[in-house]
Amino acid sequence: MAKRVVFISKVYALHIEVLAMILAVCILSGCLPDEQARDANKPFFDLAGYISQSIADSQYVTVSKTVVIGGVEEIQEITDYPYWKDLKRFEGFDINRPALFDKYTSDTLQELDHQVMKYEATEPKLHVQSLEIQTRADEVVKIQVHSKSESFLENLDIIFTWIPEEKYSYEKSSDKLFGDRQKQEVRVAFLK
Repeated sequence: MAKRVVFISKVYALHIEVLAMILAVCILSGCLPDEQARDANKPFFDLAGYISQSIADSQYVTVSKTVVIGGVEEIQEITDYPYWKDLKRFEGFDINRPALFDKYTSDTLQELDHQVMKYEATEPKLHVQSLEIQTRADEVVKIQVHSKSESFLENLDIIFTWIPEEKYSYEKSSDKLFGDRQKQEVRVAFLK
């Protein structure tokens, strides 16, 4: 009986050692923090994440806002402008979703002092037709999105350009079934 108790104790001790080693391996190697694991699964630039991070600690700023509708231009200087409300709308242009991973081609070009990441839609019906990100020394210096949408009543063509901490613009052309082609442009420049 004593031999059997010793044998069972050794088996339990062996199981505990194996479990401890498995736990140690998990902790030391494969278990990444959630944010790192999410980033590792994103093959494209995380536009929504970048916008959220950029506007997280936003302050009201003074801007020069230009609106052009039908060739008529209006310029205003606005103090205490909540620019993050404008930028938040563009999180919807993010293509970093698993359903879209095979719907875009990607290319990275190294220019003289900056790098350009380009994503192009492989299907003409996709909402985001292209996304281009320019970086310099790992800092984003320009983002440009070209979006199209078509419906029975209206065809939209949108170009969003953002130079962080400097300016952004939104150009929209629409062809309506019961109306003329309309062009609208909004340009916002941050004043120091």
